[in-house]
Amino acid sequence: MSCFHDMSDPYSHLTTQVLHGFQDRYRINLKPYLISAPLDWVPPARAELPVISRKDAALLADKTGLFFRNPDSCLAFKRIRGLAQRPDAEFRIRSALPMVMRGLPVPKAKRRYILMAAAREAHRLGIPFDRLCALLGLAIEGDHALLDLARNSGGFRDYTASILRRGWSEGVDARADRGLASIVTRARLD
Repeated sequence: MSCFHDMSDPYSHLTTQVLHGFQDRYRINLKPYLISAPLDWVPPARAELPVISRKDAALLADKTGLFFRNPDSCLAFKRIRGLAQRPDAEFRIRSALPMVMRGLPVPKAKRRYILMAAAREAHRLGIPFDRLCALLGLAIEGDHALLDLARNSGGFRDYTASILRRGWSEGVDARADRGLASIVTRARLD
């Protein structure tokens, strides 16, 4: 199996630090290849990419975050939730709007790749990932608006699980009051 490393990319730098453990855990051999930076049209906000990626890499090095809009968050949630049970761990959500809601261009090819890769991994892990509903606009704003209520009521983890299931496997539309109400009820926040 191949892996690709861009020496100028902070994300690649972080990835190289976990590759040995990854290979051991999944009993695979990775052959690394050095690559050049992506073509200008591939990453959103190309001019800002070096600054953004350094900042992201610094945050990722310190903690694991969860973004409702990211399908990888759905796939990683069960494992993150289990790790958060440890006494030395903290379960934290970093609120961030999706790139498209921040005005950043996301090429159709990139959106398709992200979803296809997440679907393959979900299938491999046996995680439902088939009835998708857009986690954008009013849906994500509603989700974020209730984070404090969830934290203060002790239902934060259940609320997060409910949002991720709703958006990535059940197709519940939180833009409608009925959809958001089902998320709140499932997390026992009502």
